[in-house]
Amino acid sequence: MRDLDFAKKILDVYWIDEVTDKKMREVQEGRKVTLYIITRGYKEGEQVTVKILASKGHVFDNGSTEMLVSGIVNSENFATIENFVIQYK
Repeated sequence: MRDLDFAKKILDVYWIDEVTDKKMREVQEGRKVTLYIITRGYKEGEQVTVKILASKGHVFDNGSTEMLVSGIVNSENFATIENFVIQYK
């Protein structure tokens, strides 16, 4: 019998540009994007949270270099946060 891993995991996190519909690993300040959080082991309807780090030398509007972002996992094992915009001080 195989040992199945049912632990909650975040498999991937990426942005989709809302204008070009292209997948990105980094996003420019002020650009509207959708954040995708790909998961395993989460149940539909559960909340998943990721930490976003500010670009080197920048701080977010809240005065921190880190931002926690949460979404709700859907039946396809991913969460999306639409109309997301990074703003720096």
